[in-house]
Amino acid sequence: MKFVENHSSQTELRIAFRATSERDPMEPAVQMLLRVLDDGMSTRLYERICDRLGLCYDVSGSYEAYEDDGVIDIAAGARHHRTPQVAKEVLSLLSELCTHGPTIEELEKARDRHLWSVEAMRDDPEETAAFHGLARLAEVTRCPMERHEALCSVTQANVRDAAQRIFRPENMSITAVGLLKDSDVTKLEKVARLLG
Repeated sequence: MKFVENHSSQTELRIAFRATSERDPMEPAVQMLLRVLDDGMSTRLYERICDRLGLCYDVSGSYEAYEDDGVIDIAAGARHHRTPQVAKEVLSLLSELCTHGPTIEELEKARDRHLWSVEAMRDDPEETAAFHGLARLAEVTRCPMERHEALCSVTQANVRDAAQRIFRPENMSITAVGLLKDSDVTKLEKVARLLG
């Protein structure tokens, strides 16, 4: 965990986990895990942290897969004193996915939204070129519908297993940049030990 003091209106929080590479057989499950976490305002991260609890205005998740490694990054900007609570809720949400996995409804929504993005790609030459260019550079042979079919084959258990593999203390890094009191830094350190 790292805290960087910075005079700003809020603290920027990043909770990152080492994840699977683009060639890992579990990569499709990790993609679906990320889509369950953050694929619009009705998915877990935004609905819980922003809508239900009102802890911050924006929270997001991303997954970057590279040739030999990957990273899942959860980002939030919050009022300074709320930063430990935001971190606690994020880690609690991730622990729930490790224990129970996603619901059938969440998985269906993720599949539907991915299909929509595949269909939208047909009207976007730049997105189409990026998809095929990255697939070629990574030497991953696939077309958009093959990719969709691979994601559709992911089960609830696959997503839960991916969460259990990634959301582990030894894979986690937390960085907070802002103005935190010593007591808030201590709370954040305690929260970091809750995962696992």
